[in-house]
Amino acid sequence: MAHNFLSYLVINSSNIIHNLQAIQNKIGKAKIMAVVKANAYGHGMVPIAKAAVKAGAKYLAVASCDEALELRAAGLLTPILIFYGGQPTHALVDLIKQNICLTVASLEDLKYLNYNAKNLPETIKVHIKFDTGMGRTGIPLDQLKYFLDTPIAKKITIEGIYTHFATADQDNSNYLKQQITAFDKLLVKLKENGFKIALVHSNNSAATLRNGCATNCNLVRIGLAMYGIYPSETMFNQHKHILKPALSWITRINNLKLVPANTSIGYGRRYITKKPSYIATIPVGYAEGYPRNFSNIGFVLIKKRTVPVVGTISMNQTTIDVTKIMPVKIGEEVVIYGSDVSFQNNLYPLAKRTNTIPYELITKISDKLPRIYTD
Repeated sequence: MAHNFLSYLVINSSNIIHNLQAIQNKIGKAKIMAVVKANAYGHGMVPIAKAAVKAGAKYLAVASCDEALELRAAGLLTPILIFYGGQPTHALVDLIKQNICLTVASLEDLKYLNYNAKNLPETIKVHIKFDTGMGRTGIPLDQLKYFLDTPIAKKITIEGIYTHFATADQDNSNYLKQQITAFDKLLVKLKENGFKIALVHSNNSAATLRNGCATNCNLVRIGLAMYGIYPSETMFNQHKHILKPALSWITRINNLKLVPANTSIGYGRRYITKKPSYIATIPVGYAEGYPRNFSNIGFVLIKKRTVPVVGTISMNQTTIDVTKIMPVKIGEEVVIYGSDVSFQNNLYPLAKRTNTIPYELITKISDKLPRIYTD
Protein backbone atom coordinates (compact mmCIF):
# COMPACT_ATOMS: atom_id res chain seq x y z
CA MET A 1 0.00 0.00 0.00
CA ALA A 2 1.76 3.12 -1.24
CA HIS A 3 1.71 6.19 0.99
CA ASN A 4 4.08 8.37 2.98
CA PHE A 5 2.79 7.80 6.51
CA LEU A 6 5.33 6.73 9.13
CA SER A 7 2.59 5.37 11.39
CA TYR A 8 -0.99 4.58 10.44
CA LEU A 9 -3.94 2.25 10.93
CA VAL A 10 -5.36 -0.06 8.29
CA ILE A 11 -9.03 -0.89 8.87
CA ASN A 12 -10.54 -3.78 6.94
CA SER A 13 -14.17 -2.77 6.40
CA SER A 14 -15.05 -6.19 4.99
CA ASN A 15 -14.13 -7.77 8.31
CA ILE A 16 -16.46 -5.37 10.11
CA ILE A 17 -19.25 -6.53 7.81
CA HIS A 18 -18.26 -10.19 8.25
CA ASN A 19 -18.33 -9.90 12.04
CA LEU A 20 -21.78 -8.32 12.14
CA GLN A 21 -23.15 -10.90 9.75
CA ALA A 22 -21.68 -13.67 11.92
CA ILE A 23 -23.45 -12.13 14.91
CA GLN A 24 -26.67 -11.87 12.92
CA ASN A 25 -26.48 -15.60 12.22
CA LYS A 26 -26.34 -16.23 15.97
CA ILE A 27 -29.32 -14.05 16.87
CA GLY A 28 -31.84 -14.96 14.17
CA LYS A 29 -34.51 -12.32 13.64
CA ALA A 30 -33.27 -10.01 16.39
CA LYS A 31 -31.72 -6.69 15.37
CA ILE A 32 -28.20 -5.38 15.88
CA MET A 33 -27.28 -2.10 17.55
CA ALA A 34 -23.74 -1.27 16.44
CA VAL A 35 -21.78 0.53 19.17
CA VAL A 36 -19.55 3.20 17.59
CA LYS A 37 -18.79 5.36 20.64
CA ALA A 38 -15.23 6.47 21.43
CA ASN A 39 -14.43 6.94 17.73
CA ALA A 40 -15.66 3.40 17.08
CA TYR A 41 -13.24 1.99 19.65
CA GLY A 42 -10.39 3.77 17.85
CA HIS A 43 -11.37 2.53 14.38
CA GLY A 44 -12.99 5.76 13.11
CA MET A 45 -16.63 6.47 13.93
CA VAL A 46 -18.14 7.61 10.63
CA PRO A 47 -16.58 5.00 8.29
CA ILE A 48 -17.33 2.19 10.76
CA ALA A 49 -20.93 3.36 11.23
CA LYS A 50 -21.39 3.29 7.46
CA ALA A 51 -19.93 -0.23 7.28
CA ALA A 52 -22.18 -1.36 10.13
CA VAL A 53 -25.29 -0.05 8.39
CA LYS A 54 -24.16 -1.74 5.18
CA ALA A 55 -23.88 -4.99 7.15
CA GLY A 56 -27.48 -4.64 8.33
CA ALA A 57 -27.25 -2.90 11.70
CA LYS A 58 -30.61 -1.26 12.42
CA TYR A 59 -29.41 0.99 15.25
CA LEU A 60 -26.24 2.88 16.16
CA ALA A 61 -25.12 3.70 19.70
CA VAL A 62 -22.86 6.49 20.95
CA ALA A 63 -21.78 8.05 24.23
CA SER A 64 -22.76 11.70 23.74
CA CYS A 65 -24.90 14.12 21.78
CA ASP A 66 -21.75 15.40 20.03
CA GLU A 67 -21.04 11.93 18.64
CA ALA A 68 -24.68 11.49 17.58
CA LEU A 69 -24.79 14.83 15.77
CA GLU A 70 -21.47 14.06 14.05
CA LEU A 71 -23.02 10.92 12.57
CA ARG A 72 -26.03 12.89 11.36
CA ALA A 73 -23.76 15.54 9.83
CA ALA A 74 -22.03 12.74 7.92
CA GLY A 75 -25.35 11.77 6.35
CA LEU A 76 -26.20 8.69 8.42
CA LEU A 77 -29.97 8.44 8.91
CA THR A 78 -30.05 5.22 10.97
CA PRO A 79 -31.69 5.56 14.43
CA ILE A 80 -29.14 6.46 17.11
CA LEU A 81 -29.20 5.85 20.87
CA ILE A 82 -27.11 7.94 23.27
CA PHE A 83 -26.12 5.58 26.07
CA TYR A 84 -25.78 8.03 28.93
CA GLY A 85 -28.34 10.39 30.47
CA GLY A 86 -28.04 14.04 31.40
CA GLN A 87 -28.00 15.62 27.95
CA PRO A 88 -27.92 19.44 28.09
CA THR A 89 -31.23 21.26 27.70
CA HIS A 90 -29.99 23.34 24.74
CA ALA A 91 -29.30 20.14 22.78
CA LEU A 92 -32.69 18.50 23.20
CA VAL A 93 -34.35 20.25 20.25
CA ASP A 94 -31.50 19.30 17.90
CA LEU A 95 -31.58 15.70 19.12
CA ILE A 96 -35.32 15.46 18.49
CA LYS A 97 -35.08 16.97 15.02
CA GLN A 98 -32.32 14.51 14.14
CA ASN A 99 -34.23 11.42 15.37
CA ILE A 100 -31.74 10.73 18.13
CA CYS A 101 -32.93 8.68 21.08
CA LEU A 102 -31.93 9.37 24.69
CA THR A 103 -31.26 7.07 27.61
CA VAL A 104 -33.15 7.64 30.86
CA ALA A 105 -30.73 6.17 33.39
CA SER A 106 -32.22 7.52 36.62
CA LEU A 107 -35.40 8.96 38.08
CA GLU A 108 -33.67 12.33 37.95
CA ASP A 109 -33.24 11.93 34.17
CA LEU A 110 -36.96 11.21 33.85
CA LYS A 111 -37.93 14.23 35.95
CA TYR A 112 -35.57 16.39 33.90
CA LEU A 113 -37.15 15.31 30.61
CA ASN A 114 -40.67 15.59 32.03
CA TYR A 115 -39.93 19.17 33.02
CA ASN A 116 -38.46 20.11 29.63
CA ALA A 117 -40.92 18.15 27.48
CA LYS A 118 -43.48 20.97 27.47
CA ASN A 119 -41.02 23.16 25.57
CA LEU A 120 -40.08 20.55 23.00
CA PRO A 121 -41.42 20.92 19.46
CA GLU A 122 -41.97 17.18 18.95
CA THR A 123 -42.04 13.87 20.79
CA ILE A 124 -38.72 12.62 22.09
CA LYS A 125 -37.87 8.90 22.10
CA VAL A 126 -36.14 7.36 25.09
CA HIS A 127 -34.82 4.01 26.23
CA ILE A 128 -35.14 3.36 29.96
CA LYS A 129 -32.10 1.70 31.48
CA PHE A 130 -32.50 -0.37 34.64
CA ASP A 131 -29.67 -1.50 36.91
CA THR A 132 -29.99 -5.25 37.43
CA GLY A 133 -26.58 -5.62 39.03
CA MET A 134 -23.98 -3.59 37.16
CA GLY A 135 -24.06 -1.01 39.95
CA ARG A 136 -23.35 1.86 37.61
CA THR A 137 -26.05 3.81 35.74
CA GLY A 138 -29.64 2.68 35.44
CA ILE A 139 -32.74 2.91 37.63
CA PRO A 140 -32.22 0.51 40.56
CA LEU A 141 -34.82 -2.23 40.74
CA ASP A 142 -35.79 -1.17 44.25
CA GLN A 143 -36.91 2.15 42.71
CA LEU A 144 -39.25 0.46 40.23
CA LYS A 145 -42.32 1.49 42.24
CA TYR A 146 -41.30 5.15 42.05
CA PHE A 147 -40.77 4.79 38.31
CA LEU A 148 -44.21 3.26 37.86
CA ASP A 149 -45.76 6.02 39.97
CA THR A 150 -44.08 8.82 37.99
CA PRO A 151 -46.31 10.30 35.26
CA ILE A 152 -44.56 10.44 31.88
CA ALA A 153 -45.10 13.52 29.74
CA LYS A 154 -47.06 13.00 26.52
CA LYS A 155 -44.09 14.20 24.46
CA ILE A 156 -41.92 11.36 25.78
CA THR A 157 -42.16 8.00 24.00
CA ILE A 158 -40.57 4.98 25.66
CA GLU A 159 -39.15 3.10 22.70
CA GLY A 160 -36.87 0.72 24.57
CA ILE A 161 -36.00 -0.95 27.86
CA TYR A 162 -32.52 -2.24 28.60
CA THR A 163 -29.94 -3.32 31.14
CA HIS A 164 -26.21 -4.08 31.10
CA PHE A 165 -24.40 -7.22 32.27
CA ALA A 166 -21.35 -7.06 34.53
CA THR A 167 -19.79 -10.53 34.07
CA ALA A 168 -20.87 -11.86 30.68
CA ASP A 169 -17.23 -12.32 29.60
CA GLN A 170 -16.27 -14.43 32.63
CA ASP A 171 -16.25 -18.21 33.02
CA ASN A 172 -18.55 -18.26 36.03
CA SER A 173 -22.07 -17.49 34.82
CA ASN A 174 -23.90 -17.44 38.16
CA TYR A 175 -24.06 -13.65 38.47
CA LEU A 176 -25.02 -13.32 34.81
CA LYS A 177 -27.91 -15.71 35.41
CA GLN A 178 -29.01 -13.59 38.37
CA GLN A 179 -29.07 -10.48 36.21
CA ILE A 180 -30.97 -12.24 33.43
CA THR A 181 -33.57 -13.48 35.92
CA ALA A 182 -33.92 -10.00 37.45
CA PHE A 183 -34.39 -8.44 34.00
CA ASP A 184 -36.98 -11.03 33.00
CA LYS A 185 -38.98 -10.33 36.16
CA LEU A 186 -38.74 -6.60 35.46
CA LEU A 187 -40.15 -7.05 31.96
CA VAL A 188 -43.08 -9.04 33.35
CA LYS A 189 -43.77 -6.31 35.89
CA LEU A 190 -43.70 -3.59 33.22
CA LYS A 191 -46.04 -5.58 31.01
CA GLU A 192 -48.44 -6.04 33.92
CA ASN A 193 -48.47 -2.27 34.31
CA GLY A 194 -49.43 -1.68 30.69
CA PHE A 195 -46.07 -0.93 29.10
CA LYS A 196 -45.75 -1.91 25.44
CA ILE A 197 -42.10 -1.58 24.48
CA ALA A 198 -40.86 -1.79 20.89
CA LEU A 199 -37.22 -2.61 21.72
CA VAL A 200 -35.83 -4.70 24.57
CA HIS A 201 -32.09 -5.31 24.88
CA SER A 202 -29.65 -6.70 27.41
CA ASN A 203 -26.89 -8.58 25.58
CA ASN A 204 -23.54 -6.97 24.89
CA SER A 205 -20.88 -8.63 22.71
CA ALA A 206 -19.89 -11.15 25.37
CA ALA A 207 -23.44 -12.20 26.23
CA THR A 208 -24.33 -12.46 22.54
CA LEU A 209 -21.33 -14.68 21.77
CA ARG A 210 -22.33 -16.87 24.73
CA ASN A 211 -26.09 -17.06 24.31
CA GLY A 212 -27.19 -15.43 21.05
CA CYS A 213 -30.16 -13.16 21.80
CA ALA A 214 -31.97 -13.41 25.14
CA THR A 215 -35.48 -14.88 24.97
CA ASN A 216 -37.31 -11.70 25.95
CA CYS A 217 -35.15 -9.38 23.81
CA ASN A 218 -35.25 -8.34 20.16
CA LEU A 219 -32.04 -6.29 19.97
CA VAL A 220 -28.38 -6.87 20.86
CA ARG A 221 -25.65 -4.26 21.42
CA ILE A 222 -22.45 -5.19 19.60
CA GLY A 223 -19.29 -3.24 20.32
CA LEU A 224 -15.96 -5.05 20.62
CA ALA A 225 -17.09 -8.11 18.65
CA MET A 226 -17.89 -5.92 15.64
CA TYR A 227 -14.19 -5.03 15.49
CA GLY A 228 -13.15 -8.68 15.62
CA ILE A 229 -11.72 -8.48 19.12
CA TYR A 230 -13.05 -10.83 21.77
CA PRO A 231 -14.20 -9.47 25.15
CA SER A 232 -11.81 -11.82 26.97
CA GLU A 233 -9.10 -14.35 26.24
CA THR A 234 -11.46 -17.12 27.36
CA MET A 235 -14.00 -16.04 24.77
CA PHE A 236 -11.29 -15.95 22.12
CA ASN A 237 -10.42 -19.55 22.87
CA GLN A 238 -14.08 -20.60 22.77
CA HIS A 239 -15.15 -18.69 19.65
CA LYS A 240 -11.92 -17.91 17.80
CA HIS A 241 -13.18 -18.94 14.36
CA ILE A 242 -16.20 -16.61 14.36
CA LEU A 243 -14.70 -13.11 14.21
CA LYS A 244 -12.06 -11.46 12.03
CA PRO A 245 -9.94 -8.61 13.45
CA ALA A 246 -10.36 -5.41 11.47
CA LEU A 247 -7.51 -3.22 12.73
CA SER A 248 -3.79 -3.21 12.01
CA TRP A 249 -1.50 -0.55 13.46
CA ILE A 250 1.55 -0.23 11.24
CA THR A 251 4.72 1.81 11.56
CA ARG A 252 8.27 1.71 10.19
CA ILE A 253 11.78 1.64 11.59
CA ASN A 254 13.21 5.15 11.32
CA ASN A 255 16.54 4.60 13.07
CA LEU A 256 18.83 1.59 13.42
CA LYS A 257 22.23 1.21 15.05
CA LEU A 258 24.57 -1.39 16.50
CA VAL A 259 25.47 -0.62 20.12
CA PRO A 260 28.03 -2.35 22.36
CA ALA A 261 27.28 -4.27 25.55
CA ASN A 262 26.48 -2.17 28.63
CA THR A 263 24.75 0.56 26.61
CA SER A 264 21.79 2.16 28.36
CA ILE A 265 18.65 2.67 26.25
CA GLY A 266 16.15 5.45 26.88
CA TYR A 267 15.07 7.58 29.81
CA GLY A 268 16.06 6.44 33.28
CA ARG A 269 18.52 3.80 32.01
CA ARG A 270 15.83 1.18 32.61
CA TYR A 271 17.40 -1.13 30.03
CA ILE A 272 21.10 -1.86 29.56
CA THR A 273 22.31 -4.17 26.79
CA LYS A 274 24.00 -7.37 27.90
CA LYS A 275 25.80 -7.89 24.57
CA PRO A 276 26.29 -6.02 21.28
CA SER A 277 22.76 -5.35 20.02
CA TYR A 278 20.94 -3.88 17.07
CA ILE A 279 18.56 -1.28 18.48
CA ALA A 280 15.86 0.17 16.22
CA THR A 281 13.60 3.13 16.87
CA ILE A 282 10.00 3.43 15.71
CA PRO A 283 8.07 6.75 15.62
CA VAL A 284 5.39 5.66 18.09
CA GLY A 285 5.04 6.60 21.75
CA TYR A 286 2.46 7.39 24.38
CA ALA A 287 1.35 10.53 22.46
CA GLU A 288 0.18 8.16 19.71
CA GLY A 289 -1.52 5.92 22.26
CA TYR A 290 1.15 3.28 22.75
CA PRO A 291 1.15 2.83 26.54
CA ARG A 292 4.27 3.84 28.44
CA ASN A 293 3.59 0.84 30.66
CA PHE A 294 4.81 -1.35 27.79
CA SER A 295 8.37 -0.18 28.52
CA ASN A 296 10.60 -3.29 28.68
CA ILE A 297 7.60 -5.66 28.51
CA GLY A 298 5.87 -4.85 25.22
CA PHE A 299 6.54 -6.41 21.84
CA VAL A 300 5.88 -5.70 18.18
CA LEU A 301 5.87 -7.82 15.03
CA ILE A 302 8.45 -7.66 12.23
CA LYS A 303 8.52 -10.25 9.45
CA LYS A 304 5.89 -12.19 11.44
CA ARG A 305 8.27 -12.53 14.40
CA THR A 306 7.89 -10.91 17.80
CA VAL A 307 10.44 -8.27 18.73
CA PRO A 308 10.80 -6.95 22.31
CA VAL A 309 10.37 -3.34 23.37
CA VAL A 310 13.45 -2.26 25.31
CA GLY A 311 13.92 0.83 27.43
CA THR A 312 11.40 3.46 28.42
CA ILE A 313 8.76 4.39 25.87
CA SER A 314 8.98 8.10 25.07
CA MET A 315 6.33 10.55 23.92
CA ASN A 316 6.87 9.82 20.21
CA GLN A 317 9.53 7.10 20.13
CA THR A 318 9.90 3.48 21.16
CA THR A 319 13.08 1.41 21.01
CA ILE A 320 13.10 -2.26 20.06
CA ASP A 321 15.82 -4.90 19.98
CA VAL A 322 15.99 -6.41 16.48
CA THR A 323 19.22 -8.38 16.98
CA LYS A 324 17.57 -11.81 16.61
CA ILE A 325 15.81 -10.95 13.35
CA MET A 326 18.61 -9.22 11.48
CA PRO A 327 18.93 -8.25 8.72
CA VAL A 328 16.36 -5.46 8.87
CA LYS A 329 16.66 -1.94 7.49
CA ILE A 330 15.40 1.58 8.01
CA GLY A 331 11.90 1.72 6.53
CA GLU A 332 11.13 -1.88 7.54
CA GLU A 333 7.43 -2.40 8.34
CA VAL A 334 6.55 -2.93 11.99
CA VAL A 335 3.16 -4.16 13.22
CA ILE A 336 2.12 -2.68 16.59
CA TYR A 337 -1.28 -4.40 16.73
CA GLY A 338 -2.05 -6.71 13.84
CA SER A 339 -5.01 -8.01 11.88
CA ASP A 340 -3.61 -11.54 11.80
CA VAL A 341 -5.76 -13.57 14.21
CA SER A 342 -2.84 -15.25 15.95
CA PHE A 343 -1.16 -11.90 16.61
CA GLN A 344 -4.40 -10.09 17.43
CA ASN A 345 -4.74 -12.46 20.36
CA ASN A 346 -1.55 -10.90 21.77
CA LEU A 347 -3.71 -7.96 22.81
CA TYR A 348 -4.74 -10.13 25.75
CA PRO A 349 -1.27 -10.93 27.15
CA LEU A 350 -0.21 -7.34 26.45
CA ALA A 351 -3.23 -6.06 28.35
CA LYS A 352 -2.71 -8.58 31.12
CA ARG A 353 0.91 -7.49 31.60
CA THR A 354 -0.25 -3.95 32.36
CA ASN A 355 -3.40 -4.90 34.29
CA THR A 356 -5.81 -3.55 31.68
CA ILE A 357 -8.06 -4.85 28.87
CA PRO A 358 -7.92 -4.82 25.04
CA TYR A 359 -10.65 -2.13 24.99
CA GLU A 360 -8.25 0.34 26.58
CA LEU A 361 -5.40 -0.45 24.21
CA ILE A 362 -7.40 0.21 21.04
CA THR A 363 -9.32 3.24 22.33
CA LYS A 364 -6.05 4.87 23.39
CA ILE A 365 -4.81 5.00 19.80
CA SER A 366 -4.60 8.66 18.82
CA ASP A 367 -7.34 10.04 16.57
CA LYS A 368 -4.57 11.96 14.78
CA LEU A 369 -3.08 8.82 13.24
CA PRO A 370 -4.15 8.32 9.62
CA ARG A 371 -6.74 5.57 9.10
CA ILE A 372 -6.80 3.77 5.77
CA TYR A 373 -9.97 1.81 4.98
CA THR A 374 -9.75 -1.22 2.74
CA ASP A 375 -12.03 -4.04 1.59
